[in-house]
Amino acid sequence: MPNEDQHLNRLDTVFSKARINARLYPSAKLNTGDGTAEIILDIADSYHHGMGAVHGSVYFKMLDDAAYFAANSAVTDFFLVTTSFNIHMLRAVSSGRITAKG
Repeated sequence: MPNEDQHLNRLDTVFSKARINARLYPSAKLNTGDGTAEIILDIADSYHHGMGAVHGSVYFKMLDDAAYFAANSAVTDFFLVTTSFNIHMLRAVSSGRITAKG
């Protein structure tokens, strides 16, 4: 069984090698800890919907990945999946950097 550092390094590798992240979210960076994960993404114009703000799919992907990698940083003997997820929007984002924490 891998030690904690090896396990977290593997999670970081899984995130960085995922084709969707490499192609659509190249600026996304994952930082994992024991039971925590943080994903930072620089907003690009390509993430905008027709009204000029970030599309909801970007928020969902970031939050889902942060929750997934936080849970998987603490669990090593099972493969976890998301079965339900709700997002309540406070304000739309159109530029800058966003951070998702799990």
